[in-house]
Amino acid sequence: MVDSGRKHLVGDHCKSCLIYYGDDVLNIMSEEDKASSSDNEIITIALGFVLAGLAYGYSRKKGVLPVERDLLGKTFVVTGGNCGIGKATAHALVSRGATVALGCRNTDAGSKARTEILASIPVSNEEDLEVLELDLNSWGSIHTFPQRLQQLGKFERGLYCLINNAGAIMPEYSEKGGLEMTMRTNFLGPLGLTMNLLPQLRRYSAGAGAGAGADVARIVNVTSRLEKNSKLSDIELANGPTGCGSQQNYSPMAAYSDSKHAQLLGSLGLAKKLEASEKHNIIVHAVTPGMVSTSLSRYLSTPVQWLVWPLQRMLLQTPEQGAMAVVHSATSRETRGETGQYYSMSSSGDFSKVFDGASERSRNEKLAQSLVENSMTLIARSDSDKDTVQNVNKTPKG
Repeated sequence: MVDSGRKHLVGDHCKSCLIYYGDDVLNIMSEEDKASSSDNEIITIALGFVLAGLAYGYSRKKGVLPVERDLLGKTFVVTGGNCGIGKATAHALVSRGATVALGCRNTDAGSKARTEILASIPVSNEEDLEVLELDLNSWGSIHTFPQRLQQLGKFERGLYCLINNAGAIMPEYSEKGGLEMTMRTNFLGPLGLTMNLLPQLRRYSAGAGAGAGADVARIVNVTSRLEKNSKLSDIELANGPTGCGSQQNYSPMAAYSDSKHAQLLGSLGLAKKLEASEKHNIIVHAVTPGMVSTSLSRYLSTPVQWLVWPLQRMLLQTPEQGAMAVVHSATSRETRGETGQYYSMSSSGDFSKVFDGASERSRNEKLAQSLVENSMTLIARSDSDKDTVQNVNKTPKG
């Protein structure tokens, strides 16, 4: 059960949130709210990422990980694939012969990314890269996505790998269907999408054979080392996190950390659930791409942009470098025989497990399984498609 004592504050229609789909920043703020939004919170987010790169950027090896070269016949879904890490991931996959569907909230941006990716690959088939509308804040969009994917005609054998790359940071507290928007976009929405795509993943695994070396279907969740900063209690996680608090104590970075902690713990919980129940195994991994330069700074004031932009360029990875660990998790032979792992790139540029760098609670299997089960109940109960996005910073009418 979800803790009924938590207060859900509801106000007018939300006009102020920044949505990040795999570093794709979609600005849906009104002109009025752009002027009134808290620049301090956004500056804190930007500088937090940049300063975290100080201990990370200079030491990174700029090499390229070995990636499965022949991905012919393998099918992928990459959420948030219209720019940033998602776009770089899609480029790496298509260039090796894979068939990829980009799940994008903004299909115009997705189509532009598709054109650019195909134009940069000397030998490519236009049918190897498609764009489908996917709004992780809409259960209707999530429920119809598998059918629309199947209609593409290249997924008859099933889905080899789902890469949950899309994510969000909301600068102000807002909720939809009783679920806080950052938690909903980063954890609950992707979990709902994953469950809806299980039939396609099962179909691929069924045709892959049996045994430890079988190249069965995979789920890769792109998370963040900031999950260690989560303040969620065990009870909140076990009950299924709604992410709902109040405008008084809301912090964009705290909400992001909470959602990424739930995502990491949920990856383990889903891995154990599928391991116990699936006739044809499906592998689940989490991966952190490290500190990657994003387009966040475009929403800062001009003087702050001048400060942040060169620091980002000097200290943080490019999206192409950040995508290395994601692509490796999704394609490598060395990740076939295990599930429920958490991978990253080491400071020397090596692909490795990061148990030492993760929160201790992220390896709690019992809590992880409770999180997944009760989060699925939350998703089933949410009647969000009938609700508008609510922003508690607005005064309710009437």
